[in-house]
Amino acid sequence: MAFFDIFGSSREVVLGLGSNLGDRKFFIEQGIFHLKQLGSNVRVSSLWESPPWAGVSTKLYLNAVMMFDTDLVPREIWKEISRIEAIFGLGQDSQGKWGNKNLDIDVLFYGQERINTPTLEIPHKFAKDRAFVLSPLLEIAPKYKFFHEHNTSAKEFYEQISQYQKENTVLFSSDTLET
Repeated sequence: MAFFDIFGSSREVVLGLGSNLGDRKFFIEQGIFHLKQLGSNVRVSSLWESPPWAGVSTKLYLNAVMMFDTDLVPREIWKEISRIEAIFGLGQDSQGKWGNKNLDIDVLFYGQERINTPTLEIPHKFAKDRAFVLSPLLEIAPKYKFFHEHNTSAKEFYEQISQYQKENTVLFSSDTLET
């Protein structure tokens, strides 16, 4: 059991949200609404639109990143995410893990913790490679550092990703999300 499990020390959680089916904005707003109940000091990015990852999905995604402080341990956060995804019918379609989704929520970071279980890997192994994670992350935390990657900044990783990703991950809406 980790030190923070016993004493309830607050940790900063960074989550990525995505949707590429139905009313994408609605699904993300609802996800944020439910996730806000898990912590305090909540920060939410604008919506960003991007092509699907890994070439399996067929529709453009809307994406957002949110950060908050929480006393919940990672397993509790994962359980809540699973519950929220189920409310909106996440259910993986016939395309499997990389398929189309109403709402997909990933834990990108949990403080400076490293967790590797069959159901949860933190930090998220692809966070540094995805413009649809880095663009909204830089919007709400421009000086964010990837502690597990020698304190490399999100901005440095953004500069290393492909031009295709940068050009095809675009600001969809800078309006405040209704949550």
